[in-house]
Amino acid sequence: MTQMGFDAIPANQARSELLKSKAKQEMVEIGGRLAQTFGLPRSTGQIFGLLYFSSEPLSLMDICQMLGISKASTSTGARQLVAWGAIRKVWVPGDRKDYYQAVEDFGEFLKGSYRSIIKPRIQSSNNRLNQIEKALSNDFKEKNICSDQYEYIKLKLARLKKLHSKLAKLIPIVEKLF
Repeated sequence: MTQMGFDAIPANQARSELLKSKAKQEMVEIGGRLAQTFGLPRSTGQIFGLLYFSSEPLSLMDICQMLGISKASTSTGARQLVAWGAIRKVWVPGDRKDYYQAVEDFGEFLKGSYRSIIKPRIQSSNNRLNQIEKALSNDFKEKNICSDQYEYIKLKLARLKKLHSKLAKLIPIVEKLF
């Protein structure tokens, strides 16, 4: 299923109050663009934007229909946002479906994002840098690269390791902030 513009989604497919509001449409678009900026799926940001301006919880099917995205994208995006602490599941009396609403405390969202995205990536990047360093050494020993290339790459790798070291030192400071 391809993403549709808001004007193309029939009113009987979605709650029209969300689709009529230009401000809400803009929030959805901004959320999508921000997500893409951070290398995340556009739909994940759109889901957050939709829920952030929604006055009531929405089901996965509501979100899917309102945004014109697939069920799989909706489900995956919602799971990611729940894991990051950006949205939460809520219970709607008399209904067995899962409903979601945005978490309004951006501090909680930042904590969840830090714990689930940033910190693990910083920690795993050290292993990757060490692997690259070993591969570089092996490439030079096996004469897969000349000494000029080896020295150039070694210098670039040292710069990356220095940056990584600085980032790793920030982890305890960031954790204290949260």
